[in-house]
Amino acid sequence: MKRFVGVLFILALWMFSSCTTQAPDSSTPRGWCYLTESTSKNAISIKVPCFGTDNEALDRLMYEHVVGYLQNQSGIRFDLERSDTDPNVNIDGAYSDYSIQMDGRITYESEELISMVFEGMLNRRNSAHPTHLFFSLNVDKTTGKQTFVKDRYVLNDALYDAFLNYAAEALGTEVSDKVEISELCPKDSFLTGLQNESLYYVYFTVDAVGISCPVPHVIGDHFEVEIPYAVLEDVCGRDATTHPGDLSAAPVKTYYSMEHFKSIIKG
Repeated sequence: MKRFVGVLFILALWMFSSCTTQAPDSSTPRGWCYLTESTSKNAISIKVPCFGTDNEALDRLMYEHVVGYLQNQSGIRFDLERSDTDPNVNIDGAYSDYSIQMDGRITYESEELISMVFEGMLNRRNSAHPTHLFFSLNVDKTTGKQTFVKDRYVLNDALYDAFLNYAAEALGTEVSDKVEISELCPKDSFLTGLQNESLYYVYFTVDAVGISCPVPHVIGDHFEVEIPYAVLEDVCGRDATTHPGDLSAAPVKTYYSMEHFKSIIKG
């Protein structure tokens, strides 16, 4: 009997512990949501982090950011529906004027900042080739508003020089000897684009700031360069606290567009 009571006590303690430790932080994604539109004109499916009822403001900000980006790309205001399950939109529909498929992911999250990137493809009817899409969204969790790289770093010539150095390193001499990064990403457009992150987009990882540079379609539409925080703090940091802080999630690094860029240049 005593043994049975002991087992019940341990079981009750375990159930209480499970209930109290599994409550997620309000900013932690509950899973994935889908922003879609399926009409005779448009076939769109965008997989994004879903933050749920505890943080509807962040979900709404992300939705408006995605719609705004697509409008800038196409000149059309899409009416995307949100779903908690994949509606399996036929992206390859032959009768669509626009077909867009994208995936969103979180590259960085701390108590103060969340950074997301969105990558995918856009096809236009009668277009010979798809367009590679890339944009980002950084949110100050203390205010619930979008934050920009200019809020943390001075946009100066030293930042541009650091970008060129790391771009050349990422590309390798075999490629960088064949193309002038400064011609693909001129200084004036680079610094202007980072003012409000249009065309040039910024994201954060555990140890670096990523900068996405637009390039001609024939060489991939965009490529990304990641510059360590320590380098940026030396050349353009506003103060000693510019580093976003520790991440709760593991770093996520993808170099798809860079590899695509390198393969085309080499060819």
